[in-house]
Amino acid sequence: MPLQTASILSGPTASFSGGSALAFTAKSVGNDEVVLMVPADTDFRTRRTVTAKVSAPKISSGAPNGYTQARNQMTLRFPRVLTNGKYTVDTVRIEVARDVETSEANVAEMLLQAGQALLDTDFTSYWKQQSLL
Repeated sequence: MPLQTASILSGPTASFSGGSALAFTAKSVGNDEVVLMVPADTDFRTRRTVTAKVSAPKISSGAPNGYTQARNQMTLRFPRVLTNGKYTVDTVRIEVARDVETSEANVAEMLLQAGQALLDTDFTSYWKQQSLL
C-alpha cells in the first residue's frame, strides 16, 4: 500500500505473542544513559546492544512553555559479519520529544501510534524498500 494512503488506529491496544524472550543485562550505567547487552551473544564483535538515554527539560525562555522538551532516545545496534568478512552495525533509533505538560495518556497514545508506524503493513514498503510512494 502506498505510504500516502496509510492509516493507523487511534486509541489501540498492543500486544506481542510467540517468539522467545531475549534477555538483556547492563553493560554500563551512567546518570543519563544505560547500555544493555545480550549476554547470549558470546562473540563481543556481534553482540547486540541497546542504549537508552534521557534528557530532562531545562529552563529556556525561548521555548513555548519556558522549558525545553523532555527527550528519551533508544538506540538498538545489530552488529553483523558481511560475506566479505568485514563487520557492519545495523541500527534502529527511536526518539520521543515531549513538552513538560504532555500527559502520560498522550505519551501512551503517541507511542502506540508510533509502534503502528513501525509494524503496520501500510508502512512495510517504506521500511523495507525505502519507498515514499
